[in-house]
Amino acid sequence: MLRYAPDGCFGLELPPEGEWQGGLVSTAMAFSHGLELGWIAMVLTDPAFRGQGLASRLMEHAIQHLRERGTHWIKLDASDLGRPIYERMGFAAENLMERRLRIASPLPLLPSALRIEESDAMPMALDYHGFGADRGRLLRMLAGIEGARTAVLAGGGGYAILRPNSRGSQLGPMVCENAAAAETLLRWAIEQSDGRTVQWDLIRENESARALADAYGFETHRLLHRMALAGVDAPPPFAGLADLVYAIAGFDFG
Repeated sequence: MLRYAPDGCFGLELPPEGEWQGGLVSTAMAFSHGLELGWIAMVLTDPAFRGQGLASRLMEHAIQHLRERGTHWIKLDASDLGRPIYERMGFAAENLMERRLRIASPLPLLPSALRIEESDAMPMALDYHGFGADRGRLLRMLAGIEGARTAVLAGGGGYAILRPNSRGSQLGPMVCENAAAAETLLRWAIEQSDGRTVQWDLIRENESARALADAYGFETHRLLHRMALAGVDAPPPFAGLADLVYAIAGFDFG
């Protein structure tokens, strides 16, 4: 994340003197996907320093950073703890994000007529249509992580990135034209995970994604609130289509 947006990573640091001997006590990160969307993540405060307004100060700085770029919309995924803070700043809740986990279990046989190719040639027009902004640079970075794999459906009907994480592997982003395409890529991801836990962050509004998650044994482990704030006066409506986004890139990247 530091490599992706070095100019958008902010922190509050203690002086080196005193009981705590310096160090970061609060952080926030802000970056943009073109002009359409700005994203805020990594809003963290050491428990010993909460309740002093540190996160709010950094949030104001991050918002200003994105507004100076002319970003139309500013979004984030908020915990229950953070949601009241963001509401006071003008953010409005849009929908819920679900973190689903699948512990290793047998995969039922289900042949698919759709053909998969492992390739970095993702259908960028489809991704833009679903996500609502140009995140090509982010996708290239995620696909380039050591151990990551990218699958693309022949004909460009969908793609998925599977990358290692601390639990095993993370599925996302995954953008598809329909549920059949998403199921084909989901099965590919489970098979490539070699029995490890698969983490899948999805938009609750996408009922087809939730149905697939239920059918393949993914259990809900966490919920976050996706929230939005206008970055400019009278911004154009955000054009993303949740029905095409079967897995988000993650709570940190949108």
